[in-house]
Amino acid sequence: MVPTCLQIFSEPPNLAWVTSHVTETSGPFYPSAGVPAGSNARFSFQDNGPGNGPPYDLLGATPVGAVTDCADRTKTPSPYFNLLNGNIAVRQT
Repeated sequence: MVPTCLQIFSEPPNLAWVTSHVTETSGPFYPSAGVPAGSNARFSFQDNGPGNGPPYDLLGATPVGAVTDCADRTKTPSPYFNLLNGNIAVRQT
């Protein structure tokens, strides 16, 4: 995937919104979820602190086909899926 737009909000909860262009996939998950190579997807991430335990870092995602505009909270599901080994760090530098 190639990110085409990234927005980061560092105030709690630490959120990031990403639009990415899918360059290739492997396995059945992405094509069956409506995200084949050559299409776009939007993601949301929430950083819930260090470690691999509760509260877990979170992920939200949705396929968007040929749409390329930036992901945000009005167009992308809020993070809802626990990332058991996420260790995502969302911060502005």
